[in-house]
Amino acid sequence: MAETTQEPDANLEIPAVEDDGWSSCNSDYDEDTEEGREGIRRRQDRLCDLISKRIEDHYAQFKGPAVAYEIPAALYEKAEKQQADLADDERALLLSRGDVVGKALASPASLTRDEIHQALCWAPPDHARALVERVTGGELSEPKELFAKARQGPAHIRDDELRLIAYHFYESPTSNYVQIRALSEVPGNRQAFDLVFAQYFYPEGYTAIVNPCLEEMSKDEATLMRLFEPLFSSESTGPNLRC
Repeated sequence: MAETTQEPDANLEIPAVEDDGWSSCNSDYDEDTEEGREGIRRRQDRLCDLISKRIEDHYAQFKGPAVAYEIPAALYEKAEKQQADLADDERALLLSRGDVVGKALASPASLTRDEIHQALCWAPPDHARALVERVTGGELSEPKELFAKARQGPAHIRDDELRLIAYHFYESPTSNYVQIRALSEVPGNRQAFDLVFAQYFYPEGYTAIVNPCLEEMSKDEATLMRLFEPLFSSESTGPNLRC
């Protein structure tokens, strides 16, 4: 049976004010009295504490398992670049992470389609496909087809298509910012990304394909600034994506 992994929720929701004892100070206060002003201060402090805790809990989802920091960096590099030479005990150690990154490094050929997207910090397959179709007007439907265009060089891919790649097949550059942060901060995540992309898409790697296109795009300041904007205006309609 394929390993089941739950994609972390990239949406940061403010906790309901009733949660965690908020109701104990969720009262109306008279700001014209000292007692009322003190009550308002207590209520504001409590809300700040609740929001801070929610943010900390949210970020904790993306720090990776503790064992990820105990695995030698050399093993991550070996898994990426010398996959066939991994010993059984090394694969077992990578799998001990218990996440999709460990599975990708230990046995990349065993990944499901959803897991491939998770390892690459991409939107789920159906969401990614819907956006590819929307951006290309139905001409293309799969992420690999967009990379094939980028692979031909900057002249062969439109700005909005390149932005979709840069946004990891989400609508906005901030849609999965925490996963992208984890990609650079959690040991092994970058190696899993590079390994999976090379195995399932193109062997020269993501950076070799995408960076020349981004460099060309960045030559024009107005075009560069679009990298920080959502693909679609808030008034536009499209697939109901979780971003």
